[in-house]
Amino acid sequence: MASIVVQIRVRLDSAKADGGRAADALATAVRNLDQAHALLSGETLGSNDPQLKAATAAVQRLSAEAARASAQLRDACRRASDWGHQL
Repeated sequence: MASIVVQIRVRLDSAKADGGRAADALATAVRNLDQAHALLSGETLGSNDPQLKAATAAVQRLSAEAARASAQLRDACRRASDWGHQL
């Protein structure tokens, strides 16, 4: 039984580390999307181009979705760590 618990802890620690790296990558993507949104927003000032405005809104939505995914991933990593410590 003890060896199974150790194996589970190892797997949870590995999942936590992998999740942390993925969350960091998502955070970088969010920063890049935010920068793209800022650039697009500057271009849309005074513009009536509907495609440019749609692109700006789409980038903003992608950034928000990536930020939510990053937060959920970090929460899952925290829970995996908590479960490992409870074993």
